[in-house]
Amino acid sequence: MATLIRSQSVPDLDRASDTSLLDHKGQPSSCAYCYSPLSQPDNVRLLRLMPHADRHAPIRCQLLEYPLQETAQATHLYEALSYVWGSVGNRLPIYIRTDDDDKNGTPRASRSTNSDQYLLVTTNLHAALTHLRDGFLERIIWIDAVCINQQDGVEKGRQVQSMARIYASASRVVVWLGEAADGSDRALEALRQAAGEQEAAYRRELALETLRRVSRQEAKLPIKRFEAYNGFVSQATKDLLEAGSAADVAVTLDEPTQQAIFALLERPWFGRIWVLQEVAAARYLLVKCGVSTVDGTTFSLGLDAAQLSYEGHPALHRLIPPLIRLIQGAASRPQCATIMPQTSLSRPFSLNICSIGELVDRFRTRKATNPLDRVYALLGMSREGPGMLTVDYAESWENLVLKLVRLALSDRMAVETWGGRALGVIRGKGRMLGLVSYTEFRGDSQRIKISWKNEFPFRALPSGPYILQPSTNPVQRKDRLVLLQGASESTIIRVREGYSEVIRIAVPLGNGNDHYAARLRSNAVFPMSLLLVWDLDRPEIGAEDPDYEPLMKDQEPDEKELFGMAAKMWNFGNLLNEVGDCDKAKPMIQAALEAYRTFSQGIRDQLGHKDPAELDQKLRPPPSHNSAVGPRHRLKNPRDQIPLLLAAKNGDAAAAALLLDEGAGIESTNGRDLRTALSWAAGHGSGALVRLLLDSGAVIEAGDIGGWTPLHWAIFYGHEAVVELLLDRGANVEAKGFMNWTPLHLAAENGHGSLVSLLGARGGVEAEAEFGSRPLHLAAMNGHETVVKLLVKELGAEKTAKDEEGLTPTELAIKNGHEAVVRLLLLEASTEADAGAVLPLQYGTHTPLLSYKPETPLHLAAQSGQETVVRLLAGEQGADKEAKGPSDRTPLHLAAMNGHVAVVRVLIELGANKHVVADFGESVLHSAAAHGHEAVVRLLVAECGLDVDLVNSRGKVALHEAAGSGHEAVVRTLLALGANRHAATEEGDTALHEATKAGHVEIVRLLAVKFGLDLDAVGALGQRPLHYAAFATSRTEEVTRLLVELGADKSARDVQCRTPRDVASIVPRENIISLLSPDTDGQDTERHACHRCQRETDKELEALKDQVIKNGEGWEKLWLY
Repeated sequence: MATLIRSQSVPDLDRASDTSLLDHKGQPSSCAYCYSPLSQPDNVRLLRLMPHADRHAPIRCQLLEYPLQETAQATHLYEALSYVWGSVGNRLPIYIRTDDDDKNGTPRASRSTNSDQYLLVTTNLHAALTHLRDGFLERIIWIDAVCINQQDGVEKGRQVQSMARIYASASRVVVWLGEAADGSDRALEALRQAAGEQEAAYRRELALETLRRVSRQEAKLPIKRFEAYNGFVSQATKDLLEAGSAADVAVTLDEPTQQAIFALLERPWFGRIWVLQEVAAARYLLVKCGVSTVDGTTFSLGLDAAQLSYEGHPALHRLIPPLIRLIQGAASRPQCATIMPQTSLSRPFSLNICSIGELVDRFRTRKATNPLDRVYALLGMSREGPGMLTVDYAESWENLVLKLVRLALSDRMAVETWGGRALGVIRGKGRMLGLVSYTEFRGDSQRIKISWKNEFPFRALPSGPYILQPSTNPVQRKDRLVLLQGASESTIIRVREGYSEVIRIAVPLGNGNDHYAARLRSNAVFPMSLLLVWDLDRPEIGAEDPDYEPLMKDQEPDEKELFGMAAKMWNFGNLLNEVGDCDKAKPMIQAALEAYRTFSQGIRDQLGHKDPAELDQKLRPPPSHNSAVGPRHRLKNPRDQIPLLLAAKNGDAAAAALLLDEGAGIESTNGRDLRTALSWAAGHGSGALVRLLLDSGAVIEAGDIGGWTPLHWAIFYGHEAVVELLLDRGANVEAKGFMNWTPLHLAAENGHGSLVSLLGARGGVEAEAEFGSRPLHLAAMNGHETVVKLLVKELGAEKTAKDEEGLTPTELAIKNGHEAVVRLLLLEASTEADAGAVLPLQYGTHTPLLSYKPETPLHLAAQSGQETVVRLLAGEQGADKEAKGPSDRTPLHLAAMNGHVAVVRVLIELGANKHVVADFGESVLHSAAAHGHEAVVRLLVAECGLDVDLVNSRGKVALHEAAGSGHEAVVRTLLALGANRHAATEEGDTALHEATKAGHVEIVRLLAVKFGLDLDAVGALGQRPLHYAAFATSRTEEVTRLLVELGADKSARDVQCRTPRDVASIVPRENIISLLSPDTDGQDTERHACHRCQRETDKELEALKDQVIKNGEGWEKLWLY
C-alpha cells in the first residue's frame, strides 16, 4: 500500500544564487525538498500530480512510496513518463506536499501550505507536468528525475537497474516530445490520417489475399475440408464488400506536411538512448506533443504509411525505424512477457530482446548525457539481464568497457582499454567460421550471405541470406565470421594489417537455428590467436575508416606477454592462411621466423618450439621418403606440415619414432580438421605406428573437428587389424562423431561385415544416431545385404524400428531400390503378423513430390521409381495394385505423377487398372499431365489406349491440367495425340483460360497463335481470358500484354458488366490498367449505365453466398466478384 513520504529538515540554502525560487505569490518558498530514504530497497516512489484548472498555477504534488514487488498483477495503476531532461541551466520549481491533512480525500493542491517544499526540475519536465495535469482528477506518475533521489548514488543505481520493470509494470507510458512548434500539430494529425488509410488498405488486401489463396487451393482440397474453408471465404467476402471499391491507397503527403513530420522526428527524444527501453517495455504508449496526443500504434502505423524518404535526413534513417519497431511491439506484447514471479527490484528482470552485444552494435551512437548510460540503458533489454552487470555511477568508463566486452564475449578473452576511449583491445583464441560473400541493404536492415568453411560442421549450414539489424558500421564483402573462445554468439571481423577490427560483436550462430548453433558450439576448437579492436565510438557510415596503427604500435613486444612480436606475426599469418589469403600469409610467417631468431630465448615457450630449426622444419617440405608432398607442393596451412603428422599420414613408424624421441608433441593437430597423429595412423591402417603412438601416451579417444575418434577412422577405411588393436586397448565402441554415428553405424553404412560382427558383439546394435537412424537402417538404405543379414540373424537387430521420419529398414530398402535387401527382410518375416510388422501401412515423407505419407509398400516403391522392387511386391508378393492412399491415389497414380515411365509400364503389365480415378475424378493421365511428365502421357495414350480427352469431376481434361501447370511440352504432346484443343469445362473455361490464369505466356502464345484458340471464348461467369489476365499479379502482366497485342477484346464484359480494365482495378497496377485502357475516348462510358446489370449481379452474389453457407459449393467463384 502506498504511503506518504515526509521530508527531512535541511539547512538553509543560499538563495542569492536561486532568485527564481519563488512561490506563486512571488514570495520565497519555505525550503527545498530533501528525500527520505526508502523504507525498503525494493520500493519505488510515485508522484501524485494534484489537479488545478489554471494551467499557469504552480505545480503541486506529493511523493508516495509504493511496494511494487508485493503486488502480483502484471500492470499497476500508475503511468510512466518518457521524456528528455533538457538543459539544467534554467530550472523551475515544483512544490512537494509533505502533510497528510486531506482526510476526506478532497484535493487541496490549489493552495500553498506551510509544508510545501520546492524541488527544481528542468523546464522541459515542468512543461510536461503542466500539460499532464488535469483540472479535476489526480494523476499518479513515475518520473525518473523526481522519483529517484539523484544525489544518492546507491539508490540511483538500484532504481536505474530496475527501470525495465518499472516501465513494464506501468499501465501506460506517456511520451512527451515537448511543446507544440514547427507544425507538430499538423504532423501528428497527418500521421493519424495516414494510419487510418493504411488500416483500411490492409483489411482490404487481407480479404483479397484470403480469396486468392482459397481459389488456388480449390483443386487440391478434399471435400471434407470444404466446410472449414467456407467460413474463411464468407468472412473474407464480407470484409471485401465492406471495404468498398478499389482505390489507390498510397498515402500522399504534401511538402509542408513532410517537413513538419521531419521537424517532429528531429526532436531530441528520438535520439536519446533511454527511450529504447522505455518504449520496448511499454504495455500501451501515448505520444504527446503540446496539447496534441496520439497513441503509439497509430503513430508508428502512420510513419509506415507515409513512406518518408530519409535521403535528406540520413541521421533519422538510422534512428527512427528501429524505434518504430519497438513501439509497434508494445501493442502485441502479452501481459506476461516480462513478468517473472516474485521478482523483486533487487533481482531485476529483463525484456530479453537480444544479447547485450547485439544491442550495443545496433544502438551505440544514440545519445546519453552520462557515457555510462550508453551501456546501462541497454541492460534491461538484454538476454543477459541487468543482474549480470551492476549499475554503479561511480565506476569509470574504462572499467565499464572492460566489463561490457567480457559480458558480450566471455571472460576467457584478455581485454584492455586505450586512452580513455570507448575502445577495447581484445586478445584470445578463436575459430574461423566463414567469409561474407554478399551484402545487400533492404530498408534499414542488411542481408548477408556466408561462404562457410568447407568442413564439418559448416557444410550443412545454409549460405543465407542472414538478416542483420541496422548498425552504424555495416558489414562488407570479405569480412570474416569467427567464433571466439567462450562466446555464445559469433563475431564479424575485418582483417587489417597485423590485427582485426570488430564489425559486429555478436551475431547469432546459425541465424537463430538452435540445432546448428548447438553443433557449432559443441565442436568448437580454437586454433587461432586473435588481436581485435572493438571501437564503440567508430565513425558513422560514410566517414573515413579510423586508423588504429598508433594503438597497435603501443602493443610493444614483451617477452612475458602472449603477443610478443614473433607470436603476433605467427598468429596473424595463421589467420591470413585460415581465411584463404595464402600469398600474404607466407611472408608474414617468414617474418615470424626472423623475429623468432631475434627473440628466440624470450618467446620460445610462447610458440611451443624447442628451437628455431623445428619451426623451420614445420615450414619446409617433408623428407624425400614422403612421396605425397614434394618440393612443388603449395603450402595451404603450415600446421598441415607438422613432421609427426606427415609421418602418421604415410604410416612411417620409423620416422615417427625419431620425432617422438626428439620431443615432438604427440597431440599436435593440423589447422583444418584437428586430427592427431593417432587419428591419421588409424586411417592409414599402420598397426605398428598405432601401437607405437599408444605406447607413447597418445589419447585413444582424441576427437577431431567432427568428433571422430581414431576408431572411427580405422573403421571408415576398413582396417580390421587396427580396429581390433584399438578395441583391445579400450577404445570406446559407443563414441559418437559426425551425425552422432557410433563406430557400428559407420561400419554398417560402409558395408564392412566383419567389422559389424566384431563391433556388434560388444553391443550398440540399437544405438540411435541423428534422425533416429540405427545401424540396420543405414545398411538397408545402402543395400548391404550381407550386413543386413548379419544384423538381423546374428545380432538380433529390430526389423520394425522406425527412424524419426517413420521409416523402417524395409521401407528404406524399398525407397532406394535394393531388391535383394527387401527380399531378405520379407523372407525373415516368418508369419503374416511378422510381415505386417515389417511392412506397416504408414510410411515417412522422403518423397520427390508429395508432402503426405504413402499408404502401402507398393505406393512407396512406385513413388520412388524402383522398378525391380515394384515387380517383387506386385508380382511375386501379390501386393494390392489398386490400394488407395491419400486423395484416393493408387500406386499407378504415384508412378505417373512422379514421371516413372518404367514403373507405370510394369504396373499396367501386371494388371493395374489404368482407368482408376482418385479424388475429383483424377485419372492417371491427369496426374501425369499436371506434373509435366511427357513420356508417361505418351505411354498412357499412344500405347495403353487411354482417351486423351478424359474428363475429371471438375470438367477438366488433361490439356487443361498441363496448360494450367505450365508444361508446354506436355501441351504439345497432347495436341499431337489428338486432344480436343477447344475442350471446355462446364463453366466454359478452355485450356487458354487455364494458361492465362496461371500466367504461362508461352503456352498462351502456342494455343492462341499456332492452334487458333478463341481469344474471346466465354468462360466461368462470362470471363474471357483477358479478364483472368487482368486480375493483376506479377505472372499475368506479360500475358495481358500478349493478349492485347493479339487483338483480344478489351471491351468484353462478364456477367457483372465488367471489362478487363474494371477487373484490373480490383488490385490496382498502373501498367496493366494502362494496357487495358480504351482505344478511343468514350468507348468505355457505357459501363456507367449498367445499373440494371449491376443489380442483377448483386442478387446473384447474394444467392451465391447463401449457396456457400448452406451447401459448401460455389465458394471458388466468389473471388471474381
